[in-house]
Amino acid sequence: MSDKRSSYMENKMAGIDYRDRRSAKRGPGMLSACLICGDDGQVADCVLLDISTVGAKVSSSDGEHVDLSLGQRLMIEAFIEFPVEVIWQDGPVVGLRFLSDPQQVAATLKELLPECVPFDDVETDVA
Repeated sequence: MSDKRSSYMENKMAGIDYRDRRSAKRGPGMLSACLICGDDGQVADCVLLDISTVGAKVSSSDGEHVDLSLGQRLMIEAFIEFPVEVIWQDGPVVGLRFLSDPQQVAATLKELLPECVPFDDVETDVA
């Protein structure tokens, strides 16, 4: 287990939940999504629970544990794709950090999924 995941589990056992220490506003999700493995294209179907300019929370569609080796890219609604890093996992629920610039993420989401974007205070002029 990586140091990040080990630290997460230690904090969870101590009653500290870092999933709520978010640096950016989150918008509602409940959209179809999938985690895609960059090397061989394996896919884990997920539901997007919430999203921000810096990350997202997803849950496996079938409630099963998500294979973290699949977490290299997140595809939302079959047409929006972002490279991601897995930050934490609690059973079928996974916290992801976008590896793209937050302004670019905000601009993409505002253009393609405006109903999910509460980030009006984020500058999206990315030229």
